[in-house]
Amino acid sequence: MSAPANWSLREDIRAYWEQRAQTFDLSPGHGTDDPVEIALWADLLRDLGLVPGMRVLEPACGTGAFTTALLAAGAEVEGIDFTHAMLARAQARHGTRARFRLAAAETPMVVPGYFDAIATRHLVWTLTAPATTFAAWAKALRPGGLLIIIDGDWRRQTALSRLATKLGQGWDRRAARVPLWDDAANTAIMDRLPFGDGLRAEKLAGLLQEAGFSAPRFAALGPIRWRQLRQAGWRDRLALLQTAALPFAMVVRRL
Repeated sequence: MSAPANWSLREDIRAYWEQRAQTFDLSPGHGTDDPVEIALWADLLRDLGLVPGMRVLEPACGTGAFTTALLAAGAEVEGIDFTHAMLARAQARHGTRARFRLAAAETPMVVPGYFDAIATRHLVWTLTAPATTFAAWAKALRPGGLLIIIDGDWRRQTALSRLATKLGQGWDRRAARVPLWDDAANTAIMDRLPFGDGLRAEKLAGLLQEAGFSAPRFAALGPIRWRQLRQAGWRDRLALLQTAALPFAMVVRRL
């Protein structure tokens, strides 16, 4: 059955992530209960300027996996997501240690200037209206507030990532492995996104400065990626290597 005429890209995204909630934490590099990795994430967040007691908004909090790191760094977290299934898992994971509510990243519906920081992981590449979203985030932050972005260029590949992709696909065919997500649906969505051709850090920095943020500062994800590789099984290592050279961590300040 074809989608109705008024079915939007945002609704496709919502439906996709409602379904992905069931297996999201099983995807390499997403959910973790490894205390060493959580501590490394908390160290990274502190290096990017997060200090205990900060009021932090986490758009697209998903299942609350990254919320764990924010809490470990001492943040007071309010997570928002526009999928019920993701929020249910986040609430079950953290109970009263964080607040969660239904809202879209583009329209967080918060008191202007209330938050000390906004922190996102693997969200920005999915935005349907980046400029509008960044303006809303700037409004939500106090002057000097932090915007921390963990993301990456999930489209552009290196020689290593191409090899890892080929080996992983061969492994899956031999093992008759069932995919954790609908790759065709994911690709169809990516093709229609503003960052569908890849999220470049330099392009993102320019858009953020236009929205009233400072020039970015970057931090290394190497120790975290190395820990993830050490803890993963062989198939998951191949999945991580598909994007190992491309993720980035950056922080900007609201001017």
